Amino acid sequence: MNSAEFSSNTTSGDISVVCPMKPQHISISVLICLTFLVGLLLNVFSLWVFTCKTPEWTSNTVFQVHLAVSDVIICPMGPFMAVYYHTANWPFGKALCQLKIALMTFHIYSSILFLTLISIHRYVVVVCYNQDSYMNRKNFVQKLCFGVWLLVLVKGTVLAMILDTSTVNNHTLCLSIHQDQYTNSYFIANFSVLIPGLLLAFTVSVICYSLLWHSSKMNTSDSLNASHGVLCSPEPQHISLAVILCLVYLLGLLLNGFSLWVFTCRIHSWTSGVVLQFNLALSDAIIAPLTPLMAVYFASDSNWVFGNFTCQLKIAVLSIHFNGSVIFLTLISVHRYMSVVHFNRSSLIKRKVFVKKLFAWRAQCPALTSVLLRANQPRLSQ
Repeated sequence: MNSAEFSSNTTSGDISVVCPMKPQHISISVLICLTFLVGLLLNVFSLWVFTCKTPEWTSNTVFQVHLAVSDVIICPMGPFMAVYYHTANWPFGKALCQLKIALMTFHIYSSILFLTLISIHRYVVVVCYNQDSYMNRKNFVQKLCFGVWLLVLVKGTVLAMILDTSTVNNHTLCLSIHQDQYTNSYFIANFSVLIPGLLLAFTVSVICYSLLWHSSKMNTSDSLNASHGVLCSPEPQHISLAVILCLVYLLGLLLNGFSLWVFTCRIHSWTSGVVLQFNLALSDAIIAPLTPLMAVYFASDSNWVFGNFTCQLKIAVLSIHFNGSVIFLTLISVHRYMSVVHFNRSSLIKRKVFVKKLFAWRAQCPALTSVLLRANQPRLSQ
């Protein structure tokens, strides 16, 4: 969505909010290209592992393969979308616009459905492991995946036939909120299909993983009481897990480092929104230096060889990262709501000084967490 500059025009007592079209900053296009490139490499690598290094497929493997395919099909559109956002103009014609709409539909809906099916499958395999289920049968899962692709194929084809390019203020648009003639179509697609479908899938996933967590907790407790052992003995992870972990965190370091550079060197006047974005990027970047240590840990029989202090540092940084990201994302959503919906109303969340004070209080929580963790010495795996 193009960035908005809001102006109010009073006509017959009504206030109209105008969201003009404007090119995005070049950094947005760079981030899009990097994200799609890394997504293409990682998903192609996953498909190579599944097809060449996994001789016997299970029902879970089938789900994972289809999820990787649903992610990789959108990656070739990355360069076109980067040019579109940077120029606010679609110069690639009607056919590529319809292809973009179809691929985005395939990607979004198939990913949602496959992630939901994976959560159901994991619940069935772990909680109902001693019961015969269709979700454990590879043939049934293959037919289920075929049905998912058939469903998203129909939806993507219909949307690609309905939606088209249009010219607004000498800008050729493709799948944009500024295409007034498609407002009703967007409303129907988003509020009658996408949002209910997403909420239903999210609800099913939360229920499945909640039951899975509860079952695992009960089984672990019973096992400890019975044998004073552990439920699952540690074993080395496949080297591909360590490679993917390093690539993901390296990408996060590069992207967040680039964002921090843009904030500090290219943006001279900070607003409350910039302060929020800067702190979010910082909370994401701090975890990256610990990635090599975590990769070694997972690849070496779950054996932590870097000492107690480094272990405590890792726990503290992970706590700062997770808690900080959740809180900053929540504050950003509140800030955007107040800026867009109540743009003409004064609010504390819009004041830069108040936002900085929020983070001064926020910084005390990770410090307290790290202090408390020092009193609880971790046991290192031998």
